[in-house]
Amino acid sequence: MERARQLEPADQLRLLEGLASVVRQGIDTAPLHSINELRRLGNEAWQGVDAQEYVNRERDMWEAFRRCCRVPPPRGTRLHDGVL
Repeated sequence: MERARQLEPADQLRLLEGLASVVRQGIDTAPLHSINELRRLGNEAWQGVDAQEYVNRERDMWEAFRRCCRVPPPRGTRLHDGVL
């Protein structure tokens, strides 16, 4: 660092650009991850949970929140028989 401080500003900038290039190359060659790596992550949290009951409970809570706080439905939401 001390040697870098002793450089002229133009040389400091060239040093920074060189370092940035080295770091970029390391990032570009890093292995990419697949979305499939997330498969089954957290499965144990959902064991014994009925999906439809969960969705119904979430919808009920959202509706209760909307009613108490007078929040309009999200844009593009279609109402079917007055129910989201």
